[in-house]
Amino acid sequence: MKNTQGIPNALTSKIDVERGTTLDLLGISDHSVATITLNPTQKTIQTQSNTDAWSHDYFKDKDYIRFSLFDVDASPIKNITIQGQNSGRELQKILDGHTYSDGQFIQIFHAEPRTRLARYDNNTPTQPSTAQAQAQNFIIRKDRLIPTTEIKPFGGTSAAVNLLGSGDRSVATVILNPSTGKIQAKNNTHTWSNIYFKDQDYIRFSLFDVDASPIKNITIQGQNSGQELQKILDGQAYSDGQFIQIFHAEPQTRLMRYDNGTPTEYTPAQTQNFVIREDRLIPTTEIDILP
Repeated sequence: MKNTQGIPNALTSKIDVERGTTLDLLGISDHSVATITLNPTQKTIQTQSNTDAWSHDYFKDKDYIRFSLFDVDASPIKNITIQGQNSGRELQKILDGHTYSDGQFIQIFHAEPRTRLARYDNNTPTQPSTAQAQAQNFIIRKDRLIPTTEIKPFGGTSAAVNLLGSGDRSVATVILNPSTGKIQAKNNTHTWSNIYFKDQDYIRFSLFDVDASPIKNITIQGQNSGQELQKILDGQAYSDGQFIQIFHAEPQTRLMRYDNGTPTEYTPAQTQNFVIREDRLIPTTEIDILP
């Protein structure tokens, strides 16, 4: 675009750069090594390497920064280490665009956290503690990083069920995600759930509507993994007043239920009924659900 004298005009507009929920990992001379941001629109982690130089030459061959992402059951998903001679390139390569979900955990280690680990919460810089720990834990809740003292299974969920199998390995996890109002179902093994229950029902999961009419029913026999359960159930919407029925052939030690991140007592009954109330699983015996 040009004016009447033939001189190009430039259109300008103000751009506000927002940090949102961000970790800024600084290095030598307070240069930014990398930034890690939760993108609430895409539910992905945005990672940017901000230098091609060493993060800190005094920490050659020593861990300077470590980033770890853990799932809701505290199982590791990603772990990246930046030593003093490294830039943030590897962190960006491995982490950028990775999805996240409510209830997952992030652990950050920084060799110099008090002055070189900057955190922004809803665009606002947080105040570092004078005794800031090198390893810091956070739980993801509603697209924010909430400091937490420990990484424990299902600490960020209202209700979760861990279905164990042979060798006490997790066959599948079923979680009520209060942020989305959907069920998260994850297959945790690609082997048989329990070889001793071949061609026998080992786990059954049923979802019923408020009028007790069936919505979903999935059976895992001993020779099956949790793959079918994940395929059918993951992303299924739930609502208050619906019912969940779980059958487990070995409930005393292999049907684990968490309420607000706290493991509940084992129940010996193979078939257990729950009503969904405010994103929690409330045990109930007052309903008559036909198998």
